[in-house]
Amino acid sequence: MSRLTLKSSVIAATITFSSFAAATDLPTYLMQGLNAMGANVAADGSVTFGAMRLIPLLPPGYNASNAPAGAKLGDCTLSQDKVSYICPGNLQFASMVSGLIE
Repeated sequence: MSRLTLKSSVIAATITFSSFAAATDLPTYLMQGLNAMGANVAADGSVTFGAMRLIPLLPPGYNASNAPAGAKLGDCTLSQDKVSYICPGNLQFASMVSGLIE
């Protein structure tokens, strides 16, 4: 008998141990850029764009008002792991990946 288990990515599991975020924790440049793209920003700060869902991970001492002057959404870069994005102000977004495995 096979058993299905819900598996979330290791990155998503990291959320349990990271600072909690809210949409109000996101810097203005990011909110404006996401809204212009038609992305949905939930109250918990997660971003949904099409089938992609990104969860914000806040570094220690993070403060949205400390985002660099002139920063824009286009300044966010895909990290080497090809799963998360780093944005100005040291804000990181990790992809939420879930799936069923046997």
